Amino acid sequence: MGFAEDSIEVKCFEKKMVEECDAHSQTFITNDPEDLKERFRYSFQACLLRPEHSCSQTLMTAQKIGGAQLRQIEKKIQDYCEQEQLLCDSLASLYEDKGKHKEALKFALVHYHKHGSGLYPELEFKYGNKEKAYKAMLESCEKDGESCQYTFRYYPNHPQRKKIIENAEKHCRSESEERSGASDCIDLGIYYFDRNQKEKGIELIDLNCKKNNSTACQALIGLEDTIEKKDQAFKRFCSALAQSNAIYSQPINRFCDEGKSQKINDEIIQSSQKMIDSWRQQIKTK
Repeated sequence: MGFAEDSIEVKCFEKKMVEECDAHSQTFITNDPEDLKERFRYSFQACLLRPEHSCSQTLMTAQKIGGAQLRQIEKKIQDYCEQEQLLCDSLASLYEDKGKHKEALKFALVHYHKHGSGLYPELEFKYGNKEKAYKAMLESCEKDGESCQYTFRYYPNHPQRKKIIENAEKHCRSESEERSGASDCIDLGIYYFDRNQKEKGIELIDLNCKKNNSTACQALIGLEDTIEKKDQAFKRFCSALAQSNAIYSQPINRFCDEGKSQKINDEIIQSSQKMIDSWRQQIKTK
């Protein structure tokens, strides 16, 4: 005779198997109050066992319930931050949501000092000293290239914008070599394209298209200057969609399902140019 398998209650609360707690909490998929309470119970246990991985999900569940559960997880997050310098960015976000900006800045700064990243530059810009915020943004960018793209996009008046752009470009090139689906070059590509550096702009976006990023390939449809190049970009767009194995709802996607012999047409081009125009508004290149 084999041994009876332990119940999920035993695995999670007695044997403290955090993966079991996390997985079981996800089985409660409705917003029924009783389901939410059970999801919270297992998720909170996972938060105790593995705070940096699991507590954010616990908080999301508690925010749907409110009351005692929300107070319980908020207190636990505050304890983790104050005692172990964990989850301080989550705590900062909680305080910002409550309009307590001084406290939000305080805890965001704790996270920033430990990790060199996070919400601090953004919160300092919104509620504190803009010069300190700009300095922190540059420091974060130099340590972690991924933050350069965020600063480039959302803080176009940064006094060290040239350095931000240089670091963002280094990051986009390295990410395009290493990671499939990378999208880090699209912002910069459109930026250069709109500043009479069209070849460089297309080259950067092409780096992401080569890594099967369908958005980058669609950008090339809108930016290339001949119908032949647009047609090549469209075929690469369809190939990127196929490689991603994802579901997409853009209107032009249906043309990919009509066979590889499908040619570029005005609707595809107009849809791609509309996407580019929307992107330009987000990154303020013009």
